[in-house]
Amino acid sequence: MPANANHKLLVAFLRSRHGNRWKLWDFCLGLTAFCVAFMLTPYHRDRLPQSYYLLIVGGVYGIILAIASRFCAVPDPEQRHSRYELIAAASLAVTLTYLIFSLVVALILVRTYGRYIVSITTGFSWVGLIVPRAIMMAVLRLQ
Repeated sequence: MPANANHKLLVAFLRSRHGNRWKLWDFCLGLTAFCVAFMLTPYHRDRLPQSYYLLIVGGVYGIILAIASRFCAVPDPEQRHSRYELIAAASLAVTLTYLIFSLVVALILVRTYGRYIVSITTGFSWVGLIVPRAIMMAVLRLQ
């Protein structure tokens, strides 16, 4: 395969026509962030919730994060946007996600989460929204 064909294949793989790869990324990021936050919290290490609880509630957080990132217009790297817009939209999306998630959890599960779980989940979500998109923007700008 010639080098030009490999280059075109890589560019086609990196570009997402409708943003479905980023929606899936946002969902998986939310799920992972919630599960990692429970694993890293210093309290109740011996009494972690059941794995199905982590997957269900983490999945709810992931769905809310994916919807909020689209609602807040977190830019896809394929579209040329500034870093400021990426950071501002990601910050708004993570804040909105946690507010909606807290409301849902408080109304349905009648439960609140501690400051370590909140800070780890939101921090991991924020970094996970920004870093891959910034790297992809830099890679696509080089082309």
